[in-house]
Amino acid sequence: MRENVRRDILNILKEAVSLLKSENIDASRLREISNHTIHDASIFQDSDSISNAVVVYAASKMIENDDSVAAKLAPLFEDAYRYLRQEDIYAYRKTVKRMLKTIKRLSEKEEGLKGFINDTLTKARINKGGRIVYHGVSLARTAKLLGLSRWELMSYIGSKSEDEEEDAREEKQRFEESEDIFGLRR
Repeated sequence: MRENVRRDILNILKEAVSLLKSENIDASRLREISNHTIHDASIFQDSDSISNAVVVYAASKMIENDDSVAAKLAPLFEDAYRYLRQEDIYAYRKTVKRMLKTIKRLSEKEEGLKGFINDTLTKARINKGGRIVYHGVSLARTAKLLGLSRWELMSYIGSKSEDEEEDAREEKQRFEESEDIFGLRR
């Protein structure tokens, strides 16, 4: 693992642990920090950044549904942080796998969460894959890194580009309306 990737993941894990241990857990902030390693994943195309992003994102989605899950996940996040800080990459990776298994196990115990987490994990991988492709990594390479089919990733990317075009049109319309209001339109 590259040193700068390790440092970035450490920072994310440190913040994730802090969020998981806080009284008022901010699931949206947890989801937001899951995007920070995507930059590393797109540059170095490493699986550690991707798996970290997926685990943090999945945890945020579970916590949105049931914030008592945070107490069960916090010790695992602390272990991952500790192992990575000690540069024990093998133990860190094992802990990330345990985190995924724990997330799946917790979702199976909760009637309302059955299937939800499997869908969430798949959607997390697709979502993060879309961000990696956006950063310039090929669709084929990204799909391989995430263990997805190209079709799964293409459908997500296709739907996002349409949304972005819609946003661009709305932005242009707002700009033109502003010009009209201030009499700047020619």
